[in-house]
Amino acid sequence: MRLINFFFFLAVIASSVSHGAPTKLRVALFPYLPSGDDVSNEALRARLEREFETANPDIDVEIRKFDPVNDDFYDPLWLAGLLRAGDGVDLLEIDTVLLGSLLDLEAIAPWDADLVKSDWQPIAAEACRIRGQIFGVPHWMCGHFIMTPYEAVAKAETADELVQNLERAKEGTRNLAGNLLGSWNTAALYIDSWADSRSDADLSAALTVPLDPNVLRQFVRVAQQGAFNGTNPCIDKTYDDNPNLAAEEFGRGEADALLGWSERLHYAVRAGADSKKLFVSSACLGDGNDPLWFVDAIVLRNDGGDEQPVRDARRRAAKKFVTYLNAPSTFEWIHSAEDLGNERAPRYLIPATKSAYRTGQIGQDPVMMQIQPLLGRGTFFPRHQLPGARRAIGADVKAAWAPK
Repeated sequence: MRLINFFFFLAVIASSVSHGAPTKLRVALFPYLPSGDDVSNEALRARLEREFETANPDIDVEIRKFDPVNDDFYDPLWLAGLLRAGDGVDLLEIDTVLLGSLLDLEAIAPWDADLVKSDWQPIAAEACRIRGQIFGVPHWMCGHFIMTPYEAVAKAETADELVQNLERAKEGTRNLAGNLLGSWNTAALYIDSWADSRSDADLSAALTVPLDPNVLRQFVRVAQQGAFNGTNPCIDKTYDDNPNLAAEEFGRGEADALLGWSERLHYAVRAGADSKKLFVSSACLGDGNDPLWFVDAIVLRNDGGDEQPVRDARRRAAKKFVTYLNAPSTFEWIHSAEDLGNERAPRYLIPATKSAYRTGQIGQDPVMMQIQPLLGRGTFFPRHQLPGARRAIGADVKAAWAPK
């Protein structure tokens, strides 16, 4: 009888474990995604939660809503605060230019070594690896592109050639539209220009002032292509104060080329651009043309203060979630903006996996087909020094733009 009671006790314990509360997983995804009329991407977050929980009923995922205007996803201290215990988040999507800062703040932990890596784009994978450990799961890649209906403009291989071809493109319109301002944006564009001119040199040298005069000269010439009818919205805060305006003007045929991230095309297509008639190339801002990539990656909270069973359950849930995020089918509907309803355009985000480009709409999209061959070229932005160097670089660039 005692033996029967013992086995009954074990069965009750097993049943309570198998029917226990789902593992809670709190997630903050990168908020700066094209959102169409759904400003906060509420429908996107809802679908991610619904699909993942349907496939994983033992996990309760909460994708936090953030305001891309007031919540600073480029402030390392603010991000480290999000990763705190209590009401913080367990998974956070960051730009890897901040990866080193979060590591210094001891806010993140390495992912398990058995995490599948063979599907990641090599440059994205390398951006997430520090001292042999994986501190981020690559999700998106991002770079500076020239988007134009003029093949000669897209084929330019130097900044000087780009300027010459823009000046020949079309009379009566602005040669170039694109926001070149911003406390991060101006510095990042200069560094990209530097990398185009000195692709074989240590990129950390681009983060020092005074700036390279030859690189600065070429970057200034490109910036001047935004001038038309006495104004230059690329550098006079017009585009900086109106984030979608440059893409919309390009979409309406009011500019010969658009300089910026690929996802800007979402707004250009909504404004009338025909993606089938566009040429897309890496923006040549110096003496050459090698892409310089941002990488958005999912980092894991440093949960050293929790009990081991809690950490293990959270890590299992986290691996399942990033696997779902990087599934080709997930990339497919996010790219296609299915969550935005009938009035939609592709988001033109760049998946950081190889398998995403074997799916129907991404693999056959005329824009993505031009971007895909670029993914194996160039390198990634520095992961450590840019937060401290960006303001000094930006100030020197803006001084060079000022009328003499």
